[in-house]
Amino acid sequence: MRSTASNSRRSDDRERRLVEAAGLDVDGVTSFQLGFDLAVPRASGIYVIADLRGPLYVGKSGHLRRRFAEHFENTHNRLLHLALAAPAGRPTFSWLTTTPEDLTSTEVRYIRALHPLCNQHLFIHSNH
Repeated sequence: MRSTASNSRRSDDRERRLVEAAGLDVDGVTSFQLGFDLAVPRASGIYVIADLRGPLYVGKSGHLRRRFAEHFENTHNRLLHLALAAPAGRPTFSWLTTTPEDLTSTEVRYIRALHPLCNQHLFIHSNH
């Protein structure tokens, strides 16, 4: 029987490879489960929630740790809520810290590259 820690590392590694394969950076990955918020920094940045289906949601926050916890209390996104109610495998939360000034442009870049299933606006048009 495989250990939980070993399964966790493999899933986190898979998420990191997924984001990096799209040519994007990632500072960290953790399980998207209650109590794992302590692994997430108290910094501004972009985050990706994913499971075995791939990226579910890309978001931005001025405080990543707080946003991690907020998704458990009340996510504003109905599609994400439904996806997390019946996840494919163990969901992960990955992040890239960035300055508050770069949040929107970085979020747009990640959404365009990853095509997350639950983002309701995909920023298809570009002025860049």
